[in-house]
Amino acid sequence: MVVAVLAVVVFAAGCGSSQSDADKVKEVVTGFLGNVADGKGDAACAVLTGDAVRSLSGAAFLLRAPASCPDAIKTINKELSSDEKKALKSAKVNKVTVNRDRATVADNDIQIELSGRTALFRNNDPRPLELQKVGDNWRIASLG
Repeated sequence: MVVAVLAVVVFAAGCGSSQSDADKVKEVVTGFLGNVADGKGDAACAVLTGDAVRSLSGAAFLLRAPASCPDAIKTINKELSSDEKKALKSAKVNKVTVNRDRATVADNDIQIELSGRTALFRNNDPRPLELQKVGDNWRIASLG
């Protein structure tokens, strides 16, 4: 069942050949944030590169959480308030910079709705999200 769900997620992320690379990147980023908000670890991890999975799993280990990527997502989800979860699910990517098979999205280019107000997504890390095109699909390579 998990394999079937992952196949659907991977297929959906690459669907729509008329979409630009920037639109596909936006879809991957907003889908990832929504899956984190929903605690869908398998779906969230399906759009990460191997390096990003290892990084996230390592961070989970430091938090004394189970070290698998899906478990790390579930741990993060449990730490989020209901308002934060709603904000992540409302995320809208305003700008993507694409350079061949690489793309970046800066935190200040992600807009969220938090407690009824529009705000910019803020992460404690000033580095942008980095994505890499793997085959026909975009994957998050670094969470910043």
